[in-house]
Amino acid sequence: MRKKGLFNEGETVRHTKKKNKCKSCLCDLLRDLEKGTLIRLAFLEDFFEEDQEYRFVSFDKETCCVTLIDPSDDNAFVLDCNELVAFEIVNVNGPGAVE
Repeated sequence: MRKKGLFNEGETVRHTKKKNKCKSCLCDLLRDLEKGTLIRLAFLEDFFEEDQEYRFVSFDKETCCVTLIDPSDDNAFVLDCNELVAFEIVNVNGPGAVE
């Protein structure tokens, strides 16, 4: 139970804010990635698998969860962005493509 007058006005809000759990630079990049972008993923010591691409759906800044769709079977894939070692944005138009 909180004692009356323990906090100044507004102080409780400042102290209860959650710190950003999504700490990696990859989380920052995924946070701003455009929906529908194709990416390849690498976890721990794994290398990119050329034939495994995922379509980016969303990023949840509260949970650090990234939702992707596997285009080969339309199954959803959810991962914690903090667990990624690398991701590659797939350039479907080839190198040096200009829109």
